[in-house]
Amino acid sequence: MITIQRSAIGTAPGKLDFLGGFSESNGGLTLQVQTQAKTTVLATEGSDPVLNITSTQRGQFSTKIRAFKELLAANPDNLQAKQWLDDFEVPVWARYVAACVIIFNREFSWTPHAGLSFAISSDVPIGVGVGSSAALEVATLHALEKLSGRYFSERLVTKLIASSV
Repeated sequence: MITIQRSAIGTAPGKLDFLGGFSESNGGLTLQVQTQAKTTVLATEGSDPVLNITSTQRGQFSTKIRAFKELLAANPDNLQAKQWLDDFEVPVWARYVAACVIIFNREFSWTPHAGLSFAISSDVPIGVGVGSSAALEVATLHALEKLSGRYFSERLVTKLIASSV
């Protein structure tokens, strides 16, 4: 039996704030520059019935895709999605990826045909204010765009991330 897998890669850099720091969260202006460090996400749609998220920095999370696809079909609001993530004990780092799939599905009504795997590699330092979580979300959304063939504007990417679960 031949197993066909489709894959796509998304990348995003870290960021460094020169002026303004965290003022963007209060509607202020910030002068930022991209770092050379980046996050790469390889998204693969395969035949195994699992949602698998693997990170070179954080480890692995896996669950049966059926439960996740049922969640996507229900088009959950943020509170319902968070409850699902809690019920399935999704680690905090893997929630960034799962939330991206949820909001991507909300925007485009896209659901993987079978299983879905994400392999994350990053040299963006975690927890030091250089945008490691934003880089993960943007790289994941770009990988999903390429995998699904559905694209949105950079402005919409910012909006989606701001509204993430």
